[in-house]
Amino acid sequence: MNLTDLVDRTGISTRTIRFYIQQGLVPGPDGMGPKSTYHEGHMARLQLIRAWQEKFLPLAEIRTRLERMNDDEITTQVAKLEEGDAPQVKDEAQSAAAYALNLLVKSATPIATPPPQKCTWERICLSPDFEIQVRRPLSRTDNRRLDMLLEAARTIFAKGTI
Repeated sequence: MNLTDLVDRTGISTRTIRFYIQQGLVPGPDGMGPKSTYHEGHMARLQLIRAWQEKFLPLAEIRTRLERMNDDEITTQVAKLEEGDAPQVKDEAQSAAAYALNLLVKSATPIATPPPQKCTWERICLSPDFEIQVRRPLSRTDNRRLDMLLEAARTIFAKGTI
């Protein structure tokens, strides 16, 4: 079926379908341009996405669930939904609640951001074709590591071979 047929059969807009494809919720069509085609797997995924959205699952959770499912499992889930059976309702509600709680905790927890520091980048040439870029200032430990790295690099380049 073409995109227009898919829109008619699912009731989901062209723009939304393209968004879902871009977000990795639905695979892209077979072919490109006006000759692109969609199959029943596309329709089943779209129906399942809508069903989960009606249960207030966020798209990130829906994406995670879809990634764990193959086309046959998705078709089975859609068939159960059409029969009026609501599989995994408790699990889905718990996931949505856990996701919402996680968002609340993140928003309530103050994030201490360090004050901005001035920094400069230093270019250290090892040979005409190789250089290392280092952001200054460095800690004492990182300065020692840089010195060791430069010494090893100078040894390698001085020999000309490894």
